[in-house]
Amino acid sequence: MVLTEYSDKKKKKERKDSIETVMSLIEFPLLDQTSSNSVISTTPNDLSNWSRLSSLWPLLYGTSCCFIEFASLIGSRFDFDRYGW
Repeated sequence: MVLTEYSDKKKKKERKDSIETVMSLIEFPLLDQTSSNSVISTTPNDLSNWSRLSSLWPLLYGTSCCFIEFASLIGSRFDFDRYGW
């Protein structure tokens, strides 16, 4: 944010009030959280399992020969109907 000074004190005061109003409207959701909500405590194995479970595109399956068919299946919701799922 760039602030400029005005030579007129009245305009300067109005400008300062408007800046304070805008800054008071900005919410900082991370400042309201406690540290227990923002610290993740897990093992690398659990983190790896969670990422594989939550992943849309499986990492290791992409190296196999039938990934093209699998990618077309999970890429669009209409392909599930075509394959009878």
